Amino acid sequence: MLTLIYNADGGLFGELRYVMAKLLGKGSCSLCSITHTTTGGEKSAWQSCRGLLKDEVRALHRNELEPGLAEFVADRLPAVVAETPAGYLLVLGPAELDDCHGRVGIFQERLARRAAELGLQLFAHE
Repeated sequence: MLTLIYNADGGLFGELRYVMAKLLGKGSCSLCSITHTTTGGEKSAWQSCRGLLKDEVRALHRNELEPGLAEFVADRLPAVVAETPAGYLLVLGPAELDDCHGRVGIFQERLARRAAELGLQLFAHE
């Protein structure tokens, strides 16, 4: 399973805090910029990318993590984490996600490259 972890809290108040911080220039989440539009809906390019992935993808906010996953990622948010029989693997961390500049195509390329480096088969066509 692949888990996308946003560097923001879920829930109504978490979403409101995120929007206010972003509008005031006091923070944003590069993973949010990759998967969502400025109005909050999912990008169609992200929906297409997600459709190419072989396994289930779940998206969680930092306040929604089970303890083991929270401990694994610690302060490395946002993040993309693979859950394997051997445990969690950090596939993409904050720096790699920042370098995508909100573009799904770059994210997909980096995800595929990193998965190959880790020996993971994430995409159905691999």
